[in-house]
Amino acid sequence: ENIGAFIQAVLRKAFPSSFWGSKHNYDQVVKTMKVYLNLRRAEAFPEKAIVSGIRVLDIKWLHPQRDSRKRSRSDHESATVLVRNVMRWLYCHFINPILRATFYITETEFSGTRVLYYRRPVWMRIRNSSLDMLLLKEQYREMSCAKARRLLSCHNIGCPPAPLRILPKKTGIRAVAMLSKTCDIDDSVHKRTKLLPPNKVMQSTFNALRYEYEKKPALFGAGVLGLTEVYPSFCSFAEALKQLQTKLGSSPDLFFTSADIKHCYDTINQKRLFKLMRSMVEEEMYLTKDKFVLCSKGDNSAMRCMWKKKTCPPEKFSSSTPSKFAGQYS
Repeated sequence: ENIGAFIQAVLRKAFPSSFWGSKHNYDQVVKTMKVYLNLRRAEAFPEKAIVSGIRVLDIKWLHPQRDSRKRSRSDHESATVLVRNVMRWLYCHFINPILRATFYITETEFSGTRVLYYRRPVWMRIRNSSLDMLLLKEQYREMSCAKARRLLSCHNIGCPPAPLRILPKKTGIRAVAMLSKTCDIDDSVHKRTKLLPPNKVMQSTFNALRYEYEKKPALFGAGVLGLTEVYPSFCSFAEALKQLQTKLGSSPDLFFTSADIKHCYDTINQKRLFKLMRSMVEEEMYLTKDKFVLCSKGDNSAMRCMWKKKTCPPEKFSSSTPSKFAGQYS
């Protein structure tokens, strides 16, 4: 409510009453704006919603002619398009920049998908104290630009740095490395260069590990590659439980527990992890082939293109027969 009242006051001071055309239009824009501010994370706001309820004919400056002739349908549609463009500009180039400049908008672990608005000075204090705490606990180390460039130049993979996101929670903060994005190393000597995000750089490594996982799933224990693999594992567990119940003649007691490892990813022994993963990788080289498959659901349906990846050792690529890829074009 406070954020909505703030934006409402800004709109009242920045635009004259003739800009809205009528009090009804102004009230409708304020109502829609408050709905926009209460959107949850990843919720969409359709473009037609920003012009919903607005009376186009009340906005006189859209109609330069002053006669009382009845306007045609095409004139009304043109005015509606102009109103939609004005409202799009209002949200994208006026309201959003004000929100970004005044508040830091983020979801938290205790609010779910509901976003919270932190005033910039308050968020700066939270961020600075959080970074001091991370450095004090030695979860992160401060590094100069020169040292970062030297490490990247000597690294055989060249994985670039990722931006750090501070996510508030009830007992403090959670530092989240955004591996889907990258941040440039900027100093007075070197120019800024565009780097690939870490997830893109590590994609080939993930494809190789996925090949080993599909070949020997038992090596990865209870680990799964996604939520789609949870249900088959649960079905196997339920079937084994039914067999045990039939064998014993009674239902065994079940105990469920939930545990959380404190600073799990921050305290992993990287050298030990590298040795463990190296023992699972049996090949010296892997090749990943990108291919697309053209298919249709029926005789009259349109063709669809599905991209697929296949990773395996080089010798398996050479032993692939053409009949395996019949009907596929790459």
